[in-house]
Amino acid sequence: MKTVRDRLVARAVPAPGQTLHAFVLRLAEANAHPGSAWIRRIAGLPPTFASRPCDLTGLEAALGGAVPAAELAALASWPGLDGRIGVEGARVSPSLVDLARARICPTCLAEGHRPRPAWDCRLLVACTRHGLRLVDRCPDCARSLSWDRPSAGRCRCRADLATAPVVPAAAGALPLLVALEGLLGGDGLSEGPQGLPPVPTFDAAARLAWFAGTASDAGGDWRSRFISRPDAAETEAVLERAAAALLEWPAGVAPWLDGIQARHGEEGLRRTMLRMRAALDDVVFRGFVDEVRRQLSKWPGRPAKGWAAVRGEELAPTWLDATATATRLGTTAAKVATMLEAGHLVGRSRRVGGRREFRICAGSVARTGDRLAVTLAPDAAAARLGISRHALEDLRRAGLLAIVRPPCGNGISCAYSPDEVDGLVARIEAVATPRCPSGVISLSRVNLSKHRKLSEIIRGILQGACPVYRLPGLDCRSSLACFGVALDTVWGTRFHEDGSRSLDVRRAAEALGVATRMVPVLVRAGCLLAACDESNGRLSRNGVDERSVQSFRRDYVMAGALARRHATNTRTVGRLLREAGIAPVVRSNVTLGISAVWRTTDVAGFRIRDGSRRNTGAPASGERRKTDRGYPVSGPASWRVPCRRTG
Repeated sequence: MKTVRDRLVARAVPAPGQTLHAFVLRLAEANAHPGSAWIRRIAGLPPTFASRPCDLTGLEAALGGAVPAAELAALASWPGLDGRIGVEGARVSPSLVDLARARICPTCLAEGHRPRPAWDCRLLVACTRHGLRLVDRCPDCARSLSWDRPSAGRCRCRADLATAPVVPAAAGALPLLVALEGLLGGDGLSEGPQGLPPVPTFDAAARLAWFAGTASDAGGDWRSRFISRPDAAETEAVLERAAAALLEWPAGVAPWLDGIQARHGEEGLRRTMLRMRAALDDVVFRGFVDEVRRQLSKWPGRPAKGWAAVRGEELAPTWLDATATATRLGTTAAKVATMLEAGHLVGRSRRVGGRREFRICAGSVARTGDRLAVTLAPDAAAARLGISRHALEDLRRAGLLAIVRPPCGNGISCAYSPDEVDGLVARIEAVATPRCPSGVISLSRVNLSKHRKLSEIIRGILQGACPVYRLPGLDCRSSLACFGVALDTVWGTRFHEDGSRSLDVRRAAEALGVATRMVPVLVRAGCLLAACDESNGRLSRNGVDERSVQSFRRDYVMAGALARRHATNTRTVGRLLREAGIAPVVRSNVTLGISAVWRTTDVAGFRIRDGSRRNTGAPASGERRKTDRGYPVSGPASWRVPCRRTG
């Protein structure tokens, strides 16, 4: 439990577009801490909080609830179900994101601007606003900049980064960087040059640029250079070589191939073609590969093996097998078979010997991948709603939340659509009452009480059977923590799918005006409907049907009500009904305190004759009870019994 000491003195809310690690650095600066590690210790965050999913409720508590954990999770650079990270609206491969090394523009810091989230991409090494190469090392201590520093403008050695020496970006690499920012979203300050290869996304363009830049200068060490994460200066040199091949498309492809052949010979060109198949084996690179194939077809002595390795049909397949489909969707081959049978994928399967062969349409795989790219993992969906994973699974099983793909038992979790999650909250908000009475529990804490399932409460809310209230002082969008229901609703009522309700024994007894011991007797006699435990015959918790409680007074009458109706007592009513041959549904038991019950139809014509009220102590019909000096006057003088005065 977080105490006051664990809370931050200076609190803030994230700026538009700010990432989680940048927000934590901003909190460290606002609270005068020497680094973001202090914020991590206060909030209980692991060192990998920026790149791996973790619990953010500690940070929410440290902020005093100003920012819900769901909103903090939306700022994090966590891979989604498609295996990619969201950067300024684009889905980027984790290999293109570098969160270990921070980058800054000294001129932007001097002007009061903060580092852009796009600079987390390791290829964007220049500030297109000022045309300067980004700084990733401290000019004083020469150490790489990290996110664990006192502020955005200070290194851990206390050096002022706003006064760091500036280096203009390379003239050859800057146009390509502007074009890449345009695909990422950019800042609208510059227009990217025309003539790039036909790649639709930033992720594909960045992969193509990195391959073109490393393949044109790398020999046998190409693989190590291709997977490395160099500093800003070396990355800029790679992009400058790539710009010569990619800009002014497609005129730069032929000089790019000529340069590879001149530097590494025919063997180097053949190896480059083989590497292209491994690095650019995707449909989006078909335009670039086709142009390379067209240029190679003009050469009399083109490499045969390399040519066979870059056939467009293999790089841009129309049909995929189960393994390739599973790799692209981030799942397993068995799951692909399930998705094909469920209609989520388009394709066919056939039996080949002892195994089954799958042919999946590449277009349907791409569409499914795009749909999964914007979905929420169960942890993210639960954090967005402000509930636990157990409560989220309860909502899914109850049919209140739809999933993008069905769950399976091999560890692959289901996905939730953000629109579906927000739509559930919007439906509850539409019927919520602004005025909140006392004795209300938040919907996010219903499952914690273990008295009722959250799905039952929400089903009753949507059916109009359960009032819901908007909790004051909370502005947590897309969260169930903003709404509450009465405690009596949680502890004494159960909502069913048909809109009916079940009550517990105490509430059923209060509705009938009887003692709680009468409810099981009425259930056994068939006067009330209730669910019972088959093992021991006891009533289930909250199992008394509310409709049977409401119809009880219409179909049955108790001895007390019948005595009041005929102005007599219960013993006289019981005796006269026995004499009339009318049997009760429930016989009275004075020892156990059980009252007799009759059917309304059986006693409809029953009337008490005059003179049959013997020693009842009750007045005749229409006679008012009077008192005379403490003596009850309700009959003849012989009935009068002195009453003891008190006080």
